Amino acid sequence: MGLFRICAATLLITLLCAGSAAAQPARVSIQFDTSLADRSLALACSGQAVDETAIRNSPLVQAQIRHNSALKATATMDAYVAAMRALSACQAPADDPFNVAQILADRDGFRAKIAALTARRDDLSTRVAAMLAPYMPPGPRYNGNVVLAVPYFSCGGFSFEQYFFIDIACMNAGLEGDFDSVRLLIAHETFHAIQAQRYFHVIDEPNEVTNRATALEFMFGSLLWEGMAEHVAPTSELAGTTGGGRLTDIFRRFYQDNSGHVRSNFNSTSLLIEYVADGTDADAQRRATNAYSMGFSGTYEQFSYYVGDRMAKDIETAWGRDALVCVTQLPPEQFVLAHDAVMHDVPDARRLSAATVTAAQWLASTRHGEGTFEHCRAH
Repeated sequence: MGLFRICAATLLITLLCAGSAAAQPARVSIQFDTSLADRSLALACSGQAVDETAIRNSPLVQAQIRHNSALKATATMDAYVAAMRALSACQAPADDPFNVAQILADRDGFRAKIAALTARRDDLSTRVAAMLAPYMPPGPRYNGNVVLAVPYFSCGGFSFEQYFFIDIACMNAGLEGDFDSVRLLIAHETFHAIQAQRYFHVIDEPNEVTNRATALEFMFGSLLWEGMAEHVAPTSELAGTTGGGRLTDIFRRFYQDNSGHVRSNFNSTSLLIEYVADGTDADAQRRATNAYSMGFSGTYEQFSYYVGDRMAKDIETAWGRDALVCVTQLPPEQFVLAHDAVMHDVPDARRLSAATVTAAQWLASTRHGEGTFEHCRAH
């Protein structure tokens, strides 16, 4: 990142993988970029002048702010610039949307986290590559950046355009007990970035919803994208483990709590989609925003992630992995319709409501036959 005149630690993952037996190999390249974190920590308590123009023109910062501001109204570009100035002055602002105070309180801890991630980059690359390979869709080379989001205001990660960001604040300084949760997080967000480039384009932010049809596409797309990312990078791997920082605690608790509520989670997700389907064009965005915040936010332990994961498992069990990869490249309502179809083959599968399936059928009808799940069954 020459823009900030700071060297970035780089992790390069290169692999060859096939989306199906007949598909051409797809090569993936991922860079692990610490430039934002390095810049923030270099500024901390330094008294240095902040290059506002460079910050505002940075594609990385712009991508982060576009995502952040949709989640927290105060997390604007102006607030980000103010956060950088506050770091340099060694004084957190009164209104601290990017949690500068946490960095100032533990600068050495943040540096240790970056060093630990850099030291284990080869191990991370090998393991993430192995997780992604079986579910990669066919297509040309994928190039993406894993960006350490410092400063940031929550735990976890997010993808936006060709970038994906992970937050290091919730990890232990030396990654003690957190390596597997970091591996899962990187794989999850990498897969989202690949979905954004290779899969059927879906509405992925509630502010993009304009009518009832796009509201349903947003809900079905969220179910597909988050369910598949959880399927590819399952937090179930953390079940039974101990230790780790806040990130590991969150992942482990979300999985453990949701694993005991599969049927009720299907019912709750169905109710949210029905709520959106029963709306009008005029209130579609409000309903989609409310429904998404219930099913896919950490406040409610992201229970719809685990519904989508179970749906993916059911389809893969019934028709095989290649068929699942095929289905996930179609318009997102086909994921719901495919899962409904496998009920005949997987007796213990949980079912979304008939009204939810009807809503998926209606949305599919508006596309006039633009890709249906039936042809995937032959894979």
